[in-house]
Amino acid sequence: MVDETVEENTAAEADEFRIPETWAEMCENEPLFSLLPPLAPAERLSFKQSAQLRKLSGMAGFTLSADINGPEAKSLDDIEAKIDERMEFVGTALDWVKSLTVKPDKVDEWATGIGLDELFWLIEAILMFYTDQLGKSLASKRKSASTRSNCLPTSNVSMVWT
Repeated sequence: MVDETVEENTAAEADEFRIPETWAEMCENEPLFSLLPPLAPAERLSFKQSAQLRKLSGMAGFTLSADINGPEAKSLDDIEAKIDERMEFVGTALDWVKSLTVKPDKVDEWATGIGLDELFWLIEAILMFYTDQLGKSLASKRKSASTRSNCLPTSNVSMVWT
């Protein structure tokens, strides 16, 4: 019995969710992503795009925590409100994805024929990927900024902070 539990836990750990390292790996895991037009890499996101990513990630978490298995409600009005909330989120997130490409109309083509809940999960994966990539971009930028050549003054004037 104990051995079975250990085997099950080991198998579960092997199946843990892992954010892909590259966009190519994202496309391998979910072929639908390969149908998107080329998207800007995370290190090229503007401040506004990065801030919108943060906002969308928070919105996704809020929408998700309320009903992970779809809308659970006590009345038809409640169900309609929850679906409207998810629709609004997905629409806003698709606008953000469009801001990452020079071919925003191709994002609309990509989304055509995909159901709301499936599109929600696809968008959630994109948001998680970009959030992870932004963290790596910041770490890389810090490493580059901390090199000796970048930290040396370019003139004989010393800098004093007051």
